[in-house]
Amino acid sequence: MKENAKIYLDNATTTFPKLPEIQDIMINYCNNFNQSLNRTNSSNILGDIRKKILKYFDATDDYDLAFVPSATIGMNIVINTFSKNKNTEIITTNCEHHCVYRPLEEYKVSYKIVEYMNINQEEHKEKILDEINEKTTAVIMNHGSNVTGNIYDIESIGKGIKKISDSILFIVDISQTAGFEDISINNIKADIVIGSAHKHLYALPGIGYIIYKKGIQLEPIYYGGTGKISSSIKQPKILPDMIEVGTMNIVGILALEKSIEVITKELRKKYRKHENDLVSYFLEKSKLIKGIKVYCGKENKRTGVISFKIDDLDSNYVVAPYLQNEGYISVRSGLHCAPIIHKTLKTFPEGTVRISFSYNNKKEEIDKLIYLLMKL
Repeated sequence: MKENAKIYLDNATTTFPKLPEIQDIMINYCNNFNQSLNRTNSSNILGDIRKKILKYFDATDDYDLAFVPSATIGMNIVINTFSKNKNTEIITTNCEHHCVYRPLEEYKVSYKIVEYMNINQEEHKEKILDEINEKTTAVIMNHGSNVTGNIYDIESIGKGIKKISDSILFIVDISQTAGFEDISINNIKADIVIGSAHKHLYALPGIGYIIYKKGIQLEPIYYGGTGKISSSIKQPKILPDMIEVGTMNIVGILALEKSIEVITKELRKKYRKHENDLVSYFLEKSKLIKGIKVYCGKENKRTGVISFKIDDLDSNYVVAPYLQNEGYISVRSGLHCAPIIHKTLKTFPEGTVRISFSYNNKKEEIDKLIYLLMKL
């Protein structure tokens, strides 16, 4: 490795570099694509791509899909829908991202946060199920933590919720696990799944998706042209059109389509093994560093995300800048938009340094990281 070679360890934010096939899609779009989706009568490209994505996540014919600019906007749309019912109560966990907490606050939806994961990173699904009562409308949680890399047992939780009541919606954020885990929406009993394209799917930012059971009437948070029923001055009450307003992120959608073609079940298996091996390698090497505390999931129940803190060294103002300036190593420090889990881990308010691997990272990069941490 070159001495000043840049090392990218912030893949939980967005993977880098993107797949070569995705780069080809962008070039082809710029040179050859001349359609505006939902506005070119001769094309059913959007419908075909929806079907491919639904199949990729093993969604049955009971589900449909709406494209949105990001997973965060998708979660806003879903939570805003619940704000229309004043008798709603949502259950969520201490492991969530601000894409859940802040919309719940801003849309003034009644909610409870349960300590699903404790300080020892043990899961307690009974804490979710025990909170369900006659007012509970939905349970919202993520599949993979963007702080610790833990992959949560959503299949067991989904089945537990439906055993109590089939009318309670199970809403799952798969942004950190899509393209990494083999996800079957049918098996996890989710009513709504929200995800993004630019993490383990190695596609582009600016595009997300809501996969929802037909019959669930989502409410838009913005309005405008849909390319259909233009005679009406009011927003058409037709899904997914009422969500997909304005000119859509066409290149993002085409890139997502290519991503799910490339990242097959076999490739996902390789991704999992590679990232698990890198995490194990870091855990072993990090024993050389005095005063380090590492937070990550157990083997084969984690993504390539690790958080750590070193005694007496500030994560934000010492460790992360040092790694960037001395080693050209890109990491993320702070609370990672997930403050409640940091309170559970006793790392609030400073947070941690987060490193997150992808299929592109190598053990030699970890060696350099460890060397610099020891030097620091």
